[in-house]
Amino acid sequence: MNLGGRAKAFSHPVNAFLQQGRYPWTQPPNATVDMFRREIRAQWRAGRDLVLSSEKFGFVLREDGLLDDLLTLLPADAAAGDVEVVVVYRAPRADHLLSHWKELRFQRKNNETLRAYLAETMPRV
Repeated sequence: MNLGGRAKAFSHPVNAFLQQGRYPWTQPPNATVDMFRREIRAQWRAGRDLVLSSEKFGFVLREDGLLDDLLTLLPADAAAGDVEVVVVYRAPRADHLLSHWKELRFQRKNNETLRAYLAETMPRV
């Protein structure tokens, strides 16, 4: 699947399952899920190891049914022993702060400095 250099590509299936956010290339949620499902199945059958990663996967435990939805992306012939889950804990909190600042810069398409973000924007967020 050519993701066209798009950042945060694997957040799109989560957004589609939750019916929120943007979907890649303006496709409706079901088409987005189908696109990822087809590509994951094709890569799996080609014998490639797959690594799916997204900060959005953090919603899995908070949203009822989301884990089951995400598991439908895997091929039907994937056995439990074929799947490995890695949980990453991000610390210290400064990393979260920097991530939030970068995400807001991306969303707003601005070049706000970290200093301006901390002094002006953050108190309002």
